[in-house]
Amino acid sequence: MTAITVRTRKFMTNRLLNRKQMVVDILHPDTPTPKKSEVREALAKQYKSASDHIIVFGFKTQFGGGKTSGFALMYDSVADAKRIEPRFRAVGNFEIVRVAAHSSLDFWLRCL
Repeated sequence: MTAITVRTRKFMTNRLLNRKQMVVDILHPDTPTPKKSEVREALAKQYKSASDHIIVFGFKTQFGGGKTSGFALMYDSVADAKRIEPRFRAVGNFEIVRVAAHSSLDFWLRCL
């Protein structure tokens, strides 16, 4: 794991969705932008949670590098995360197989 510093701000507990949500600032001088898995592990260590309960997204690196900002959602359980998160975001964070929709009927049948 590279030498990164993870700071959080705008921390909020959302009891309705059983999660904690925050803005994440990552300081990574002289290194490329860290992977999402590295950020998830750092947040899990910082908040004493399991890394599979954390979803990170929306990272933007500042021009010139060295600082990246994004969002993190920390769910109370994996079941809550899978129930609430949209499928496109869950595919990147969980072991979900992406299925190509061939028609709108197939899509609606899968949603039921």
